[in-house]
Amino acid sequence: EDIDEQMDTLQKDEESLDHVMREMRTKSLAQSQQSAEGLLNEAIEDEVPRRTREDSVKEVLENFAEKQDQIAERKKGIEEERQRLKEQKAEIEELVEDEEERDKGK
Repeated sequence: EDIDEQMDTLQKDEESLDHVMREMRTKSLAQSQQSAEGLLNEAIEDEVPRRTREDSVKEVLENFAEKQDQIAERKKGIEEERQRLKEQKAEIEELVEDEEERDKGK
């Protein structure tokens, strides 16, 4: 009976130790991964010269300005078309009124 108790205790201790070891390995792996990611990020930052980043920013700003110009042109075109349609509508309404006046006159 005493041996059975010792065996149970030994097995529980072993399971506990396994659990602790797994946790330690997991933490160690996570720390290693973080460290590797940090080193990788540093290497990338060192590899990408500042000038390239500035050129990229400049390019993005130029593209943005170009898009704004295109939008302004489209907006202008839409406004011109809207004005043209308003004028056409007024002309048509005028013609309709003239027709109605002529019909009444007959």
